Amino acid sequence: MGLKLNLGCGTDLRQGWTNADRIALAGVDIVCDLDEQWPWEDDSVEQVWASDVFEHLRDKMHTLEELWRVCRHGAICEIETPNGQWNLCQWADPTHRTSWEPENLEFLRPGHFWYFITPAKFVTLEMRAEAGRIYWKLAAYKEWDEELEKLHNHEAYRAWQETRSRTAMAASEEKLRREPER
Repeated sequence: MGLKLNLGCGTDLRQGWTNADRIALAGVDIVCDLDEQWPWEDDSVEQVWASDVFEHLRDKMHTLEELWRVCRHGAICEIETPNGQWNLCQWADPTHRTSWEPENLEFLRPGHFWYFITPAKFVTLEMRAEAGRIYWKLAAYKEWDEELEKLHNHEAYRAWQETRSRTAMAASEEKLRREPER
């Protein structure tokens, strides 16, 4: 059995998981700085929960590469962040260092034209992007696996893009209705 990591746990502790945070709060199992090399062995993790932590880290590629490094082939990673495209208030928090958008993880799947930029590879099993939040459920993979690629949820991204297009179009139409005729 591999490890189950609860990254940036704060006070949201999970029983049976390794609770990790930058601050030595009560119940935290490992105090570590995720901006540095993560303290877990390669291929040692089978499940990750990271809610409201990745936006506090300074380098997206480092974060994703370390996540991939510690995960076993097929490990499940669940990530939640503020939606950088819709949630302007995320920058009101001075501890937020990066903005995450729904497309960010599309670059790390086979078939994407920037697939080659990093060894980190993930298949999106589920993705929900709402006005204020993004949720990803990913499977890490170490070598090409057609079965995992079949699981990649292209429809989640298509649905999100269609919703975004409809929202933008509705906003443009509303703006035109409000503008006085010349």
